Amino acid sequence: MERILHEFDLYESQQETELREAVLARLNSICKEWSRTVSAWKGQPEDSGAKVFTFGSYRLGVHSSGADMDTLCVGPAHIDRSDFFHSLPELLSNCPDVSDMTPIEDAYAPLIRMKISGIEIDLLYARLLLSQIPDDLDLQDDSLLRDLDAKDVTSLNGPRVTDCILSLVPNGEVFRLSLRCIKLWAKRRGIYANVVGYLGGVSWVILVARICQLYPCAVASTIVSRFFFVYSQWKWPLPVILKAIVPETMGHKVWNPLQYPRDKLDVMPIITPAYPSINSAHNVLQSTLALMIDEFHRGHQIMQKCAAGECSWNDLFEKNNFFSRYKGYVQVIASAASSEDHIKWQGYLKSRLHNLVSNLEKTPNLKYAQPYTDGIRLVPCEPLSGSTPSLPAPNVATNSPSSPIPCAASPPTVPTPNNQTTTVTPTLETPSFRTSYFLGLVFSSVKVNLTEAVNNFTEEVKEWWMRSETMHVTVSYCKRQLLPAYVFSDNNSNSPHGTPQDYSGSPPMSTPVPQPLLASPLGKRAPGSPPGFNECDPQSAKQRRVQSPATPPLTRSGSNPLLSSQSQLQDYLQQTPQPQLDQSLTPVVQTDQSQAQESNQSKNTCVNTEPTTMSTESNTTLVCSFPFSLLC
Repeated sequence: MERILHEFDLYESQQETELREAVLARLNSICKEWSRTVSAWKGQPEDSGAKVFTFGSYRLGVHSSGADMDTLCVGPAHIDRSDFFHSLPELLSNCPDVSDMTPIEDAYAPLIRMKISGIEIDLLYARLLLSQIPDDLDLQDDSLLRDLDAKDVTSLNGPRVTDCILSLVPNGEVFRLSLRCIKLWAKRRGIYANVVGYLGGVSWVILVARICQLYPCAVASTIVSRFFFVYSQWKWPLPVILKAIVPETMGHKVWNPLQYPRDKLDVMPIITPAYPSINSAHNVLQSTLALMIDEFHRGHQIMQKCAAGECSWNDLFEKNNFFSRYKGYVQVIASAASSEDHIKWQGYLKSRLHNLVSNLEKTPNLKYAQPYTDGIRLVPCEPLSGSTPSLPAPNVATNSPSSPIPCAASPPTVPTPNNQTTTVTPTLETPSFRTSYFLGLVFSSVKVNLTEAVNNFTEEVKEWWMRSETMHVTVSYCKRQLLPAYVFSDNNSNSPHGTPQDYSGSPPMSTPVPQPLLASPLGKRAPGSPPGFNECDPQSAKQRRVQSPATPPLTRSGSNPLLSSQSQLQDYLQQTPQPQLDQSLTPVVQTDQSQAQESNQSKNTCVNTEPTTMSTESNTTLVCSFPFSLLC
């Protein structure tokens, strides 16, 4: 397993490690100098101090080569956040080793993003109600949070949660190796993205840490195997908790479905261990949960085959087949006239995609809408002169936001309901910068109307206060056979059309047409897309199905019955839940009588593992009745 991780370049060199340590020391000295300057200007003691803490993957020791570093600057009471965003950037701009500095004040956790000696840094700030910041400050002291505002508590939550998790795992080395493996697997399978509704870094950390608690003497390979075994049968929405939740004592909201009705709607509660405990997976929706459960089952099956010598670890890390998995897709294109506007606009739209997924889930006869984690950025078109566009050549692409692909070399064509095509000629007003996002659709019936869900989404995003007249969003539906060629260029084996050079389908750019589009996603399987894990194949679905009583459906529109029982939920708020475990490996022995009773009850629980893929046996035709493309 460790050899495979090295092959994926998940370890940095000793030279890069030393560079990171030097960068941290440099950042700490800059923050101390800034604190002295601001303190003197405000008539406060110049030795008030400041200190930089790390958190996230770097603090955990699982960062890869070239990864960014999450840091937090803690300052005294007389230095507030306005000082951080006004005076510190001025100081940083005068440092020759600092580049690409961007203050982001309107983020959920406000930060300054920059590079120091080529190392990417995300720097947050938190003001403590102390007159002086000592060098031996311990952020694990809950009393430091008293009377702080929500943004300061959010910023402090990063290092507090990271250090708390490290203190709760029995073997740090096994934990780190297992976590590297699971993070790589999640990224390769396309379920590592909190912003679009999957799990983010801290959620995967907590899931792995819980397995390490259950099997304290196991090696890393066993932890990974048990990870898939446990979570393939976990009865969501029962929460994953590393330690007892500390109740509200200082006025900060703590995750508690008994007190807050909103918390009852969480479909995948993964609770942070440090006060105030929150659900780190609050963005997860029913569609994304179904796909992750499907991937847990796939991982468990591969681990069983590895134990039997029927496959290798490489099969676990096989890249997902998103663009050949579904019969129909929704494409969202963020476009803007300038690079600066495009960066802001595509980032905002990506943060709103989970709202589009939520809207689509409420659409009758639509079972799931599962987003692709990455945006695909197009190379900006050259400036237009007159009415004849000059566009770069195609066929260079990668599914990475940082590696753009070229626009179409010829004017695109748009299918119409009469099986004809409409040529769209770019004009002087055509936006030059575009990023495409895709959602795969799983249908439960033969007729679906997506108009209301798409309209609600477009109306919401065009009300963004930072949106300019040159920022546009295009939402369109397309069948798998009509996907643009560039989506397959990163992995040709996923293409149902063969290689990208053989592609002659629809273009990467869409434009509104007045007629509705009649689509037929439930057609025959396209050539080049063999059955397998996570594909639309009924036999594979039957293999993944676990014969068990059905779990009540989880929706955002109502309360979860599993979280409505006062006595049951109170137990989970006071102690850690115990899943059904394999008797071949003995987990941690819990001596408390109430925990033992809870464990016995949980052994009889099971989870509904209805596959997320749709059947290909139907000969019916699906009618998607909504305009082919909606443009704001």
